[in-house]
Amino acid sequence: MDREQRKVFAFGIILALIVILSVVYFLWGNLINRGYIEITGTAPFVVEVFESQIVECGASPCEIKETIGSKNLILSKEGYKKMIKTVKVSLFGKTRINADFEIIPFLQSAESMPKDEEKIDYELVLDKDTQMTKLINKKDSSKTTIVFFPKSLKTPKIFGSKKSILIMDFGGSTRTAYRVDAILKSKDKIENFDFTEIENGVWSDTGKYFVFTKSDSQNLWLMDGKNKITKLNLLKDGVLFAWGAKDSLFFATSMSFQNATTKGKYGDYYINLLPEKSKTKILFGIYHPDENAYTSIGDFDEIKSLPDKMIPLGNEKAVYFKIKDKIFKLVNK
Repeated sequence: MDREQRKVFAFGIILALIVILSVVYFLWGNLINRGYIEITGTAPFVVEVFESQIVECGASPCEIKETIGSKNLILSKEGYKKMIKTVKVSLFGKTRINADFEIIPFLQSAESMPKDEEKIDYELVLDKDTQMTKLINKKDSSKTTIVFFPKSLKTPKIFGSKKSILIMDFGGSTRTAYRVDAILKSKDKIENFDFTEIENGVWSDTGKYFVFTKSDSQNLWLMDGKNKITKLNLLKDGVLFAWGAKDSLFFATSMSFQNATTKGKYGDYYINLLPEKSKTKILFGIYHPDENAYTSIGDFDEIKSLPDKMIPLGNEKAVYFKIKDKIFKLVNK
């Protein structure tokens, strides 16, 4: 093979390599370098892969083909809050995520309020057979014993619910308090609890938490399932609150607030309550006792004063409230 032929042969090899590399590059970039993202959520919704593509998902799950590597997704749905998620796409793999869209809270008029739970009144009476003091439901004609007490309580004060009851005795030389489980029919003495200044209180639906006010404090207070006492940032003046069925304390307040850097399991709307009052807004929010944290539902131009009454739905997806003769439904989930 002469010199010219070798040059032609070498050029041919180089050209073939260029063609092969171009084909490989094309195949890698367009066919091989791919993985999948599978998103499950309530359709329709839109997924924007940052600096790549926008996909309208009309059905769920929604499958998106993408190049491998770390990807930032913006998920949006009309009437719901946007979500940002970061996922890692692997070669030929499938990354699965759930899109749990949070609704943008909105206010609407309502015809009527949900019914209040019937209040249960308890009383302490003398049991003739044992000559001991027993706790009963006032409306129970059979006077079935819930728990016994070893002595007569002098001047008891009772805060009761379906599941839990707080009994305080102010009359003896040693002031005592008891927590009663109305379901299990058992009682525990509460130690190291200064309850003498309690004005009023409400049990959560589960019976785990008790929120109360004190005459010597401007704040609300909370007793948890282990009888630990926590001072809340909510001020008792200018607040209305009601328990949801899942231990969420819904509130409306005239207090000011600022966004918090706190992150938790209840979304991105954590706030810090401030002691000064807002001049224009009524804030609706939720206190989460398991995190000792507050999240905002929002404020609304239509609401200029505190509600007179508030009742959350059992699923906690909405709360009804009344201002004078007007009834509103605040949908928050």
